[in-house]
Amino acid sequence: MPHVAYFVYPNTPGARFDIEYYNTTHFQLLESHWKHLGLESWSVTSFAGDASAPYVAMGTIVWKDEQSAKIAMTPENGFDKILGDIPNYTDIKPIAFAGPQTARSA
Repeated sequence: MPHVAYFVYPNTPGARFDIEYYNTTHFQLLESHWKHLGLESWSVTSFAGDASAPYVAMGTIVWKDEQSAKIAMTPENGFDKILGDIPNYTDIKPIAFAGPQTARSA
């Protein structure tokens, strides 16, 4: 069963969020480290055009299963390097949550 992780970034006054870097560099880093470990897909949703939105962006990662996610999120599989990349695109602490995907369209 696919396992999905979400990372939402609160719209914080004065905070920095580089959506271009997030789209092109950060997620390519994830893919280079985790594709072979069961990363099935990722996506980015931007809310930056709406100043009243509660969030500026959301990253979504879909894993083959929960075990694949657990294996990937270890130092030997690049997790520390990926966490270390966060200051390159934002100073906002994301809200993170994950769980099994129970249904989806074809």
